[in-house]
Amino acid sequence: MSIHAQAQRSRGKDDWETPRDVFRTVCQLYCLNPKVDVAATYGNHKCAKFFTDSLSMKWSYPWFCNPPFNLKEDFVRKADEEFRRAGHDGIMLLPNIITERDWFHDIILDSDGTGLNDGIEVYFHRKRIRFLDDGVEGTQPVSGTIWIVWSKWPLKERKKNYKWEDPMI
Repeated sequence: MSIHAQAQRSRGKDDWETPRDVFRTVCQLYCLNPKVDVAATYGNHKCAKFFTDSLSMKWSYPWFCNPPFNLKEDFVRKADEEFRRAGHDGIMLLPNIITERDWFHDIILDSDGTGLNDGIEVYFHRKRIRFLDDGVEGTQPVSGTIWIVWSKWPLKERKKNYKWEDPMI
């Protein structure tokens, strides 16, 4: 059973799609070229290569992730584990983020809570994203969205030689 099906069974709709224009704009803004969508379904993937059950797999490519809402913590933990293991760049979208959660502080923030852990960048999305439901715009999330980037190189370094590569090719 896919991760999306598991999440849906437990709590309702959980596979909202990231609009393609938002995906492309954000990847270009933060100079990333994901090769695999690690939290996708057959109908909403943003990369030609995608996983429907990635929590049990190794992420051996630069990746994109819009995790099922109810599995955010699991995906953030997995993303950090895979970045520390393999070192591939990744970008994760987290809508309706609640930053006071223990897991957010344990994984994203450094031990004294005054900065970010090594290799992590956090960006705040300026407006609420209208996610898609079977290709149709849905309602906006209740609160804002952040993007978490895992990369060995800071944005300033990534900008130097960046060229967008369409992940659907």
